[in-house]
Amino acid sequence: MEALYHNVLARKLANAERLGPEDLAKLDEVIDSPITVVAREDLIQQREDPENVHLVLSGMVCRYKILPDGKRAIVALMLPGDICDLHVAILGRMDHNLGTLTDCQIVKISRKVIDDLLDNYPRIRRALFWSTLVDEAILREWLVNMGRRRADKQMAHLFCEVHARLTAVSQMQNALMPLTQEELADILGV
Repeated sequence: MEALYHNVLARKLANAERLGPEDLAKLDEVIDSPITVVAREDLIQQREDPENVHLVLSGMVCRYKILPDGKRAIVALMLPGDICDLHVAILGRMDHNLGTLTDCQIVKISRKVIDDLLDNYPRIRRALFWSTLVDEAILREWLVNMGRRRADKQMAHLFCEVHARLTAVSQMQNALMPLTQEELADILGV
């Protein structure tokens, strides 16, 4: 699959749907202008109206909320191939922050491009829908972690999740877990 799908977004979506040559060409067009964002920078903040969604090509991004006491709660990780908050193109307002945990390569995708993908590329649309369902399944596991699993079990689950997600897009080779103890605590709620 890696030789056929050199584009990390195509690799991820191909887990759900067989993509045709026109789909692959469109996805190559989508990732045409990546930008580098250094670690620990916000991509967008809560209550902002997003102009774009963000595709992670490399690195690690997190969704997070700031609690009334100033502490941060990381509520999701975005890895290579993930589109951060595809639904925001529909909703129009952020209810959380997006920030980089590591140096990242990011592509900003406009609402117009998202609409084009959804309206004119049915295989990509189905694969994006599948991707959203996978994100929701991961969120449910994070909720179970926070409510019912001991911290050591939560951490084991997190490491297995990251391994599986990176393997699915052929990014596991030589991968490291770049999280600090503070970031792990923000994820695990400990």
